[in-house]
Amino acid sequence: MSYQPPFTITSGIIDLISAVSEQVGFVQRDFLDASPQLRKANRIKT
Repeated sequence: MSYQPPFTITSGIIDLISAVSEQVGFVQRDFLDASPQLRKANRIKT
């Protein structure tokens, strides 16, 4: 018994998936570059 999804995977869909994945990678990289010194300097002083 095999499952048949209600859609077909085409090369266009694969291209779109790869483009989205690439953009997600760029966003994640930008958030990982935060310097610990900057966070310490921006801390609220009480």
